[in-house]
Amino acid sequence: MACQKAQTVTIMMIAVVLMPITSPPDAHQTDSQRRPGKDASDEPVKYHGRYTNIDYGFSVEIPTGLTGEGNVPDAPNHGFTIQLREKSVVRVDASYENAPDSPYPFGRFNALLGPLKAERKSWREDKGGVKWLHYSIAARAFDRGTPIIYTIQLDTTSEHQDEAVSVFEALVSSFRKVRVRP
Repeated sequence: MACQKAQTVTIMMIAVVLMPITSPPDAHQTDSQRRPGKDASDEPVKYHGRYTNIDYGFSVEIPTGLTGEGNVPDAPNHGFTIQLREKSVVRVDASYENAPDSPYPFGRFNALLGPLKAERKSWREDKGGVKWLHYSIAARAFDRGTPIIYTIQLDTTSEHQDEAVSVFEALVSSFRKVRVRP
């Protein structure tokens, strides 16, 4: 009988110790900090508010009223896209620079993306009768010796330029580095 009580106490102690590990996500996390499980649909993941990506070590604030769309669940989590209008989109991306023989072609570092030296540029392009305006900022950081390229890019037309540039600028100014998942 005494041996059975000791086993019961041991099992109860293990359950108490494991409870925080198996508890649901912190109620203070935003939707963008929770990853859906394997039973999620094939719909893109939707993000609002502060988007934090611990796979690549960054976060940005998605402006109020806008929705970022990421990859479908279980696909790589590089970032997200905000479709502003039919011909106006902002992409926020981070990727490991895996090819040492063909590194990202940085020109001149002329800006900051959070704490990182960055290259900021803009250009125009006529494509299929549409006059496109492009704005981009890119920076490089390192995670355990491997380079990560962070990019925020806007592709829009002149009719949506004012609205689109304000969203681009809000994302750029809210960029923060965070710890990469161990």
